[in-house]
Amino acid sequence: MNRTDYLSAEDEQRLVTVSPAGVPNLRLRNVGGRLELGVKLGFMRWGYVSFRSRALYRLGIYTFRPRGVTHHRAAIRRADTSPGRPAMLVREPGNEHDPNAIAVRDATGRHLIAFVNKQNAARMAKILDEGGELEAIFTSGSRSGHDDEPVTVLVAAPHLLRAIR
Repeated sequence: MNRTDYLSAEDEQRLVTVSPAGVPNLRLRNVGGRLELGVKLGFMRWGYVSFRSRALYRLGIYTFRPRGVTHHRAAIRRADTSPGRPAMLVREPGNEHDPNAIAVRDATGRHLIAFVNKQNAARMAKILDEGGELEAIFTSGSRSGHDDEPVTVLVAAPHLLRAIR
C-alpha cells in the first residue's frame, strides 16, 4: 500500500461520514495482510484512514500499537495476533505505573501482549469503568509461532466493530 492510498486529514473530515445511528461509513479491508480502515471512493477504489488518525477516537474507534511489546516477545510468539483475531482487554486499575492501565491479551487471555498507550487508556478506562463495552481485534500481527509483524489493535464498541467488519 502506498502513502497516497491514505486520506489526508482534510479528506478524512470530508469523506468519513456517520449515519443517524452513529455508525461511520468505514469498513475494515484486508490490504497486504493487514486490516485497514477504508472508505469507498468509487468503483473498486478505496481511501484508507491511518491507524494513527486522531479523528478515529471521536468516532469511538481506537487504533494503536500496544506499548511494551518488546518486554513480551515470548508471549507474542505463542499467541495468535494475526489480523482479525480477537484480542482481550483487561482493565488493571491497581497498576503501579498507570491507574488507567489496560492490558492487551490474546483471545485466550493467557498471553499478555502489551498495554494500551496512556492517552487511549485514559479514554477507554473511563468507558469501561462506567460499564461500557469495548471489543478488540488485532489489525496486524502474526500467527502462533511467529513475531515477524508489528502488532496493532483496533478497539470499538461491539455494535461499531460489527458495522465496520
